[in-house]
Amino acid sequence: MTQDARSPESAAGPDIPSSPLVGWPPPGLERLRGDLWGVIDRLGVGGAILTLPLLATLTLPQDPWRRGIFGDAWWVVLLTSLAGLWIVVGGYVQLFRSLIRGRAATGRGYRIHTVLLVLTDRPGDTGFLIQGARAYSLIDQAVRATLLNGRLAQAALLVAAGTWLSAGFMVGVLLAARGMLGEGDLVLWVLLPIALATAAVILLLALENGVIRKARREWHAKPWSEDLGREEIREWHAAVAARLGAVALAEGSAETGSEALRGAAWAVAFVAFVIPVLAVPLVITAGIGPVLASVAVPQFSATAQRAARSEALIPFEIPTDASVTPEQAAEALYAIVAPPTDRVFRSPARSHGPIFSGEAYRQNPTGLEPHFWSRDLVPRLGEGLDPAVAAYLQDLGRHPALAELGVIARARAMDEAGAFYALPLPEDMSVWEFPIPRYGRIRDAAYAQVGAAVGDAAAGRVDEAEGRLRELISAGRLLGNDGQTLIANLVGFGIAGAGGEALANLYDATGRVVEGAALRERMAIAERAARRGRAGGGGADISTLPDIVTDSLTIRGLRWEYLITLSALGPCLNLNRAVFGPPEDYGAWLDEVRGFLVRSDSEEAVFQLALRGWGLPEDEGALLSVARLFGRVVGGGVRSCTELAAAAAATG
Repeated sequence: MTQDARSPESAAGPDIPSSPLVGWPPPGLERLRGDLWGVIDRLGVGGAILTLPLLATLTLPQDPWRRGIFGDAWWVVLLTSLAGLWIVVGGYVQLFRSLIRGRAATGRGYRIHTVLLVLTDRPGDTGFLIQGARAYSLIDQAVRATLLNGRLAQAALLVAAGTWLSAGFMVGVLLAARGMLGEGDLVLWVLLPIALATAAVILLLALENGVIRKARREWHAKPWSEDLGREEIREWHAAVAARLGAVALAEGSAETGSEALRGAAWAVAFVAFVIPVLAVPLVITAGIGPVLASVAVPQFSATAQRAARSEALIPFEIPTDASVTPEQAAEALYAIVAPPTDRVFRSPARSHGPIFSGEAYRQNPTGLEPHFWSRDLVPRLGEGLDPAVAAYLQDLGRHPALAELGVIARARAMDEAGAFYALPLPEDMSVWEFPIPRYGRIRDAAYAQVGAAVGDAAAGRVDEAEGRLRELISAGRLLGNDGQTLIANLVGFGIAGAGGEALANLYDATGRVVEGAALRERMAIAERAARRGRAGGGGADISTLPDIVTDSLTIRGLRWEYLITLSALGPCLNLNRAVFGPPEDYGAWLDEVRGFLVRSDSEEAVFQLALRGWGLPEDEGALLSVARLFGRVVGGGVRSCTELAAAAAATG
């Protein structure tokens, strides 16, 4: 509201200056009046909404596998961050506009000091305070000048505090991500300057209010105070200079303060640009970890069910032989599977050709594809086999790959990594690139073993036939329980199941019906238990994976798979871990995992590879370039959450 009106000379008391009042705000500056307080409100409110939830998520102690302080309501941080960012950017845009308008005002003859007084004039009494009008006439000129400067200081402190709340927080995150600040240090870094600035503003405001209240009380006690009017003037600067006791506001030139305000405006524009650039990675990190944890944690219930069903076959395993080492068992497996050439596979000590070459798998004398032999071929023994079929199956049993199954079956453990891979593993390799052997040939060997058992039984060697099938069960269960990869476990349990089905049918076909029925009942009970377990469970959750990794009852491939998942997703499950890294007890947990999983130097190499996480593809696309920029914000280098997400997206 413009302060104009006229001041009757006769109404003024003896201690009131008789010179007329000038209008406020000065001509052309009306649109700037109090604008800085709108900026302060936006920067303060928006900064608090943006920063405080992120700061709490970053610095409050959390379990390394927790999705943040809000748990399943992780989206709260996402929403508050986006809302706060919108308000903060709006505050910087408003500040930029105010500074540009102020610069234009300096080009029309105002000094920066005058422009700033207009920008900070929220109370609406700055004109009276400058001129010493009304109650302010009772305040000494020097004190009024101090009060005006105090108001500028208050606004400057609050603008600085609002800016620090967002910009200072982002700088603090950059420092924390590089180990320069701890959790408590980051809290002090962000909040202490704001607290000091707020305390200073409160002190200045208290001093100002004390002086002004006193003057107003004395003024309103004057008998003529209600009769004073106001008088308009013709020229603002001349009137201020002519007024007795007024605070001097010198006239400026087009150059006065112009560059300073322009520089300040572009500095604000830079901060307004940088804040989103730095905030977006934090917002993404706050949300991407829980999202990935929800959708990227693999569920292997089918494999677990196969493992549960195979428990029914334990009594039918053959005795182990302590002289068969884990290395020998893995070499026997390696001789069967014959993996493709790759830089990390070592040359096998021996290898065998394929059992079924060309169309021999589908076209063979039995008229059945080999994967049906357990179910459909074994029962034919009761009817008698065609001599050509029996001869074919007996010849199949002489394939050298089947002898390797006997080695595997008698081993107590298996060291796949030691037999398959050339150590040390390449330092630039990630788990994403780690090659998995193809286990198709061991499935062929298992089907051939079933066929060979049928051939033995047809020749009257029923005990040898049973021995072959029990070897198959033992070899399958060892690969299922001890194989290093989940696909090895899956294939192994499938082989054991085929052996169990064939053995039950062999018992029936050779007149041991009671034993066959008992075996089938055992397998049926295990099947029902496995299905019930699946129906009653909700699947693996990220918070349960650490316990699964150290559970000796869980199949090894699944434990390795979940270790890789934890290593990959762990850095970005919550902001605290993304910026500050794992907690102090994380190393102890890794040592515990190592004790449960690692049994040889070769498995230690795979363990170290697993700790690298998924890694990144080599393609330097735009997505990965942006991800690396994000990684600079939240820290962690190639292990940052955003880079992991980019790697997953890039590899599709």
